[in-house]
Amino acid sequence: MDNVYTKEVTKRFLEASETIMADKRLSQSAYAKSIGTTPANFARMKANPGENNVSIERLCEMIHQYGISPIWSITGHGDKYADPVKVAAKEILKSRIIGMELVVDDIKQALKILKKSAK
Repeated sequence: MDNVYTKEVTKRFLEASETIMADKRLSQSAYAKSIGTTPANFARMKANPGENNVSIERLCEMIHQYGISPIWSITGHGDKYADPVKVAAKEILKSRIIGMELVVDDIKQALKILKKSAK
């Protein structure tokens, strides 16, 4: 994976990473952990982007976690951020799903209690 194309993707990854850390007020360490890498690995990539390129896993984590456009990340075309309406809708759905999972857990607990009391 050591070609000009990969280096360009890594360059955009690092550009987006800097923007994310500034916008979200994240330390480099917290950001690195949020995308599933160690602070040391992220620092190495940042120091030598031509030698240490981004992995597809880290790129996907950044795209997923922070709403960066996959098209922009790979090609450099279009907006850096994915459609904010879609990102917001995804977050709302995710929170609703989590809420529903909590309700299901509560119902399961209530059923266990009812079963025990019926004995």
